[in-house]
Amino acid sequence: LIATLVCAVMMMGVGYAVWSDSVTLAGTVNTGALDVRFENNQFKPFVPKTYTSSCYATAVFNNLEDEYIKFTFDKFHPGVVGVVDVAVKNVGDFPAKLADVTVDITGDEALKNDIYVQTSYYKADANGFLVWGTFGITPYVPLNQLATTLENALKNYELAPGESIIFGVPEGQESELDLNNDGEKEDCFVFYFDAFSDNDTMDKSITIDMEMDWQIAN
Repeated sequence: LIATLVCAVMMMGVGYAVWSDSVTLAGTVNTGALDVRFENNQFKPFVPKTYTSSCYATAVFNNLEDEYIKFTFDKFHPGVVGVVDVAVKNVGDFPAKLADVTVDITGDEALKNDIYVQTSYYKADANGFLVWGTFGITPYVPLNQLATTLENALKNYELAPGESIIFGVPEGQESELDLNNDGEKEDCFVFYFDAFSDNDTMDKSITIDMEMDWQIAN
């Protein structure tokens, strides 16, 4: 009797047992980065042949951050050409397009009106080679029109990761620009001081501050 009772209780316990199992979905979300930056910053001031062989003009970068450049030309004089050799590269994870350009110009008003700018540009692939059909030259405009001119020129360009916009002339092609008529063809960002500038621009100063903002290309 005792054995039978114990067996019955044990069997009843099995009937009340609860079996359970579970499955788990675990995931990690890592965001990428939108990262477009300036590269290859250098200055190459030019002096027309009508002047002495000495280069009076000098150029200084005041700020060399990846997304922001600020520079100053010193001892600029009528007829001088100053060139900014620079590229913009997408080193991020997403395709990017230009959102807007901001150019702040501070200093003497007369000088602002007598300095003009033009640039050649093209898109390069991740290996640095020209993307066919992207080479162009902006109109020759006063400084206060630089931002709008760049936005209009580059608004349809989309940079995949690793691609660049190089301000200059691609290998195998020649610039058509010779602002100071010295026989030297200029490219990149070219700043030209009007050769017929009046004396009211003497001993003056302006600072050019340029920022390019980018967004993810949809």
